[in-house]
Amino acid sequence: MKIRSSVRGLGGAFATPAVLVLAGTGGLHAHPGSGVALVVVGAGITLGGIALYDYPIRLHVDEIGIVRRCVARSHLLTWDSIAALEECRDGSLVAVTMRRRRYLLSDRTPGPLVAHLAPDSVTVRRRRRQRDARRSRTDPFSNAPPTSSSHNRRPTSIGSPSSPLE
Repeated sequence: MKIRSSVRGLGGAFATPAVLVLAGTGGLHAHPGSGVALVVVGAGITLGGIALYDYPIRLHVDEIGIVRRCVARSHLLTWDSIAALEECRDGSLVAVTMRRRRYLLSDRTPGPLVAHLAPDSVTVRRRRRQRDARRSRTDPFSNAPPTSSSHNRRPTSIGSPSSPLE
């Protein structure tokens, strides 16, 4: 089975370094020897190298494992080295190895097929969205005894008959 990354993810991963390099070179032409422009060019080149080396373009899943195909390399993750597959909150698919290292597999989840990709030795986890996690959380202080400042008192205003200031 093959899974491809989205055009939006690929565009963001490869357009951002190009924009940084262009902005940095424009800054160098306007102000030669500018330290900020050199840092921006260096950041663009670094991010471009990371995207070429580590951003997956497509996956190939078979009985041996998962092959992450990047522009500059192919990376085989065998099923023996994978502890879990996670569907993250943002919709991406991540492989967690036995050493707890996380590898981005795809920036979009192939849906219900994730459970069928992995053998029985690999767990499939779904992370809930932040909103759902907040709703299910309970108040840790709901059974705590009240403090001296939390007693229910009737608010009084100055000048009212029940006010102690009169």
